[in-house]
Parts: sequence; structure tokens; C-alpha cells
Amino acid sequence: MRFIGTQLDMSSFRQARLEDCVFSECSLRQADLRQTTLSSTDMRGSDLSEANFNGAILDNADLRDATLLGLDVTQLTSFEGLKVSADQLTDIVRPLGIRVFPRAR
Repeated sequence: MRFIGTQLDMSSFRQARLEDCVFSECSLRQADLRQTTLSSTDMRGSDLSEANFNGAILDNADLRDATLLGLDVTQLTSFEGLKVSADQLTDIVRPLGIRVFPRAR
């Protein structure tokens, strides 16, 4: 399945198996992705603001340059090998209690 630049705000994919799918440059604001398997899914550049990922599997998913506002990795079932951009790290690790600082010179 491939979605390129598609408006999918508030869509429900709950419990779907979407391995190896492409959601490139899509808007998935407030989408219901609970218990969804998104292994090896390409979501680069998509807006995932406030999407519900509780219980989702994001193993080897590519979220580089995606908007991740509200993503709580502690609510994921698994995220081994998750790909993110360096500037997304702060938002990803915040729920784990980790603070990221710029390199000291």
C-alpha cells in the first residue's frame, strides 16, 4: 500500500497490519494507529501530530523528518531499529526522562 501526500487526518488504522507500507509526506494528524503493526513502514516527512500509537509496533519504521508531536515511545509495543532524524531525538526520548543537550565545545 502506498500513500503519497495524502490527507488521512483522524483516520482509523486500529489493529491493521501495515508492514512495508509507504505514508510519504502524508497528514495523519490525530490518526488512530493503536495496536497497528507498522514494521518497516516509510512515514518520512509525514505529520503524525497527536496520532495515537498506543500498542503499535514500529520496528525498523522510518520516521525521519516526520512531525512527531505527542509520540510517546513508552506506549509502543516495540520500536527496535526505528529511524529518526537527529533533530527529532529530543521529542522521542523526553517520555523516557532523557534530556538531550547540544555538544559542549
